Amino acid sequence: AVDVWFFASLAAVILSWGSNQYLQKRFSSFPNKIYDSFVESFYSRLPLLLIFLIFLAFSPYNPIICVSYILLFTGKYINNSFETLYAYEKNDWKPILANIVGLTIGIFYYFIKLPDMQLIYFIFAMGFAEISKSAVHLLLNYKVFFKGKVDRINFEMYLVTYNYFIYSFSFILLLAIDRFFVYTKFGDSDKAMYQIYMNFMVFVVSLPHFITQYYHKRDKRSKIRVDNSLRMKVLLLGSLLITMAIYSSYLICIYVFMLPISNSFLAAGLL
Repeated sequence: AVDVWFFASLAAVILSWGSNQYLQKRFSSFPNKIYDSFVESFYSRLPLLLIFLIFLAFSPYNPIICVSYILLFTGKYINNSFETLYAYEKNDWKPILANIVGLTIGIFYYFIKLPDMQLIYFIFAMGFAEISKSAVHLLLNYKVFFKGKVDRINFEMYLVTYNYFIYSFSFILLLAIDRFFVYTKFGDSDKAMYQIYMNFMVFVVSLPHFITQYYHKRDKRSKIRVDNSLRMKVLLLGSLLITMAIYSSYLICIYVFMLPISNSFLAAGLL
């Protein structure tokens, strides 16, 4: 299941094709064409998704695994597409609602199949949760597709956004090299333990940006003086926050997931 999620995460970066960074720039440059830009990007990237789905249709996987991948890829494609729009609109409740609904439906299916649970059903639960989340996004934002006007699929967008894509993809590969090594060399239990702990670490690293992301757009208009004193305060507060978050993650891994991790994991996480 970890391998499936890893593959789906890499595929999601390819399916996004730098659209998040591209749309951020478009929204700022052409605020009167926000929906046009969003719809154009959404439809222009559809051929990428179709290529993945055609590949899966003729792949030698178990049919349930194929369907699970299709749900995962389609769900991630839709979900990632709305991230930039939500960030621009400073909308919190829509993504929170979609995540809660998707997670609830995925867990509900998991417990229904629990008496005869197999790996294929667990993977299907992952795909079911992802596509349920995307269904909520589409229901909450269906008017966007009526407001946005697009005449054709813009294949030139692939060239325009290539720099954004290759930067994001290379960055993801850099982060994924260690996981690729673990997945190809380690046993299943070690892979699962590594995945759980590293997900906590990724969350901890993302925490400062998550807290401050809605203030970034106002930075240029802010009258706050950014000097060495303010930088030092942010540095100290951020270091304290990350230390507390990593220690909390360490305790959760031990007492909730009951993972046999030592203090060296905590030290490595702090580094």
